Amino acid sequence: MAAAEAANCIMEEMLKDEVRTLTYRNSMFHNRHLFKDKVVLDVGSGTGILCMFAAKAGARKVIGEVDIYTVKVEDLTFTSPFCLQVKRNDYVHALVAYFNIEFTRCHKRTGFSTSPESPYTHWKQTVFYMEDYLTVKTGEEIFGTIGMRPNAKNNRDLDFTIDLDFKGQLCELSCSTDYRMR
Repeated sequence: MAAAEAANCIMEEMLKDEVRTLTYRNSMFHNRHLFKDKVVLDVGSGTGILCMFAAKAGARKVIGEVDIYTVKVEDLTFTSPFCLQVKRNDYVHALVAYFNIEFTRCHKRTGFSTSPESPYTHWKQTVFYMEDYLTVKTGEEIFGTIGMRPNAKNNRDLDFTIDLDFKGQLCELSCSTDYRMR
């Protein structure tokens, strides 16, 4: 598949993502007072549908393109701690990453989640398989940090490092694992 065809497939999937598209549309249309006479920047405007929603919600001007050559690699790098609460006795073979979106500064709050338990969106989840598994019991906690940075050789790839520290009743594990997202 050529790069242009792949890009079109991605755009088609995004447009068919009703959870994402309708949440964005409703957040704008139900909160027109936040858009009236404002200048709106749509970062990563792709198909332009969010630009159209912002304009229909009353934005004075919508910018769908921006020159981001001033961003620095260090701005794209982060490390963040996490603590996961174990909900049931089980085995942990992987960690799953997803995100939630909330529009909270509105009269009518709205949002969605990309979690595995939520309705489908085009974003899906990212699975980080572990080299060793954990045997966990309800109430235990898995501590760790996740770090992300752009790949040095391919700017479309992301490198992740996950450090885990688990001290449970049935097992203990302290490890660091590197991943690459392509």
